[in-house]
Amino acid sequence: MKHWSDWARRLALVMLLAGLLSGCSGLPLTGSPTPATPAAPTQAATSGVTPAAATPGAGTQPAPQGQTPAAEPSPTEELRLEVWVPPLFDPDSATDAGRLLQQRVDQFAGENPGVSVTLRVKSVAGPGGLLGTLSTASAAAPGALPALVLLPRADLESAVVKGLVVPLDDLTTIMEEPDWYDYAQQLARVQDSVFGVPLGGDAQVLVYRPARYPNLPETWEDVLGYGDPLAFAAADPRASLTLALYRSAGGALLDNQGHPDLQEAPLAQVLHLFAEGARSGVFPSWLTQYQTDAQSWQAFLEGRTQRVVNWASRYLTERPPETALIGLPPLGDEPVALAEGWVWALAERSPQEQTLAMRLAEYLSASEFQAALTESAGLLPARPSALAGWRDAAIGSQLGTVLSAAEARPAAELGTALGVPLTDATVQILQGNTEVDQLARDTAAKLGGQ
Repeated sequence: MKHWSDWARRLALVMLLAGLLSGCSGLPLTGSPTPATPAAPTQAATSGVTPAAATPGAGTQPAPQGQTPAAEPSPTEELRLEVWVPPLFDPDSATDAGRLLQQRVDQFAGENPGVSVTLRVKSVAGPGGLLGTLSTASAAAPGALPALVLLPRADLESAVVKGLVVPLDDLTTIMEEPDWYDYAQQLARVQDSVFGVPLGGDAQVLVYRPARYPNLPETWEDVLGYGDPLAFAAADPRASLTLALYRSAGGALLDNQGHPDLQEAPLAQVLHLFAEGARSGVFPSWLTQYQTDAQSWQAFLEGRTQRVVNWASRYLTERPPETALIGLPPLGDEPVALAEGWVWALAERSPQEQTLAMRLAEYLSASEFQAALTESAGLLPARPSALAGWRDAAIGSQLGTVLSAAEARPAAELGTALGVPLTDATVQILQGNTEVDQLARDTAAKLGGQ
C-alpha cells in the first residue's frame, strides 16, 4: 500500500506541473527564437531613398533580430539647369553661334555628372521676351525661373531694380581678373555691385569704302577734309554720336551731386564740329531724317553715302563687299565709342543651383570659347585674350582699337536725361542754327551745367 501511495503522489505532482505549464504557454522559453515580422516597405516619396532588396546569393547579411533592414541611398537625383537666351543663340536655328553654345553647355553637363542643362529661347523684347518672362515668372511661378539668363545691359539694369536677379559679389571673383575690357567691367556692374558676367558686346565704329577713302582718317579734320556726307542717326533720341564726341572732348555726365550734367565747353566743341560739317556738306541737313541706326545703315548700303557711323555688329554680321571699319577719331585727347553688350545673370534660386549656375556662367565666359562664340555671332569680345583668339586677325586688329576706346552707354535714365537735349542741339545745328556758343550755353543750362 505504501508503494501505491508514493506513485499516486508523484502522478498528482506531474499533473499539477502540467497545468501550470499549460497556463504559461504564451511566454517564450529562454533560447527559443521568435519569428521576425517582415518590415513595412519604406515610402520613397517620404524618405527620398529606396530600400535595398536582399538578393539571394549576393552575400547580403540578414538584418539583426527585430530590426528593419537599413535603406541604402539611391543615385543622386539629376539637377536641371534652365538657361534663357535670345534668338541669336537659338540652337535650332542652324547658326554657328547656336551650335557652339549648345555644344558648350553639353560639355559642361558631361563634366558634371548628375547635371543637365536646357537652353530656352526667348525674344529680346515684349511680354514674352527675356525680361518680361523673367518678371512674370518671378511673381507667379518662381519655380519656373531660369538658373541663368542672358540679358542685354539695359534689361539687366531693369532686372536689378525689380529684384529679379541676384548680386554676384559673394558668388564669384571672375570680374576681378585683369583679362576684361573696361567696357565689359562697366557692363557687369549696376549700383556698384556685380550683377552679370559679360559674354560679348557692341560698339560704335566708322564704316567706309576704301576705294573712295584710301587714307584712313586719324582726326575729325581728316574726316571733314573729304567733303563727302558722313551718315549717322542725327535725330536719334539717345544722341549716340553726339554723346560719344562729348565724352571724347572731356565732358562729364554727372555733377558733384550725382545729377545729370552737360558742360558747356566740351559741348560747344562738339557743336562746332557739326556746324563746320554742315557747311562743308559732311553733315547735311537730310541726316536729321534719320532717327535710327538702321536708317543710316540703309543709306550706306544703297550708296547714298560712302561712310557711316554705326555699330560694329551690323558690319560684322553683314560684311558688305569692299568695305572696312575703323574706330571713331578722337575729338579730345582720347577717342570714345559707346558700347552695349550681353551679360549672364542669375535669378533667385536655391543656393545649390546658384553655385552651379555661377560655375556655368564662368564656363561660358572662358576666353577660348568666348573667342569662337563672339566671332560667329558678330559680337565684340569682352576679353582681350578672346579677341586674340579670333581667326580673322585683320579685323581683330581694327577691333582692338575700337574696344580700347569703348565705354558702356549710360544707364537708361541718365541716357534719356542727356539724350533729349543733345539730340535737339544736334538737329538745330544741322538745320542751320549757327549760334553755336549760345546753343551750347542754353543746352548745358537745361541740366544745370556750367
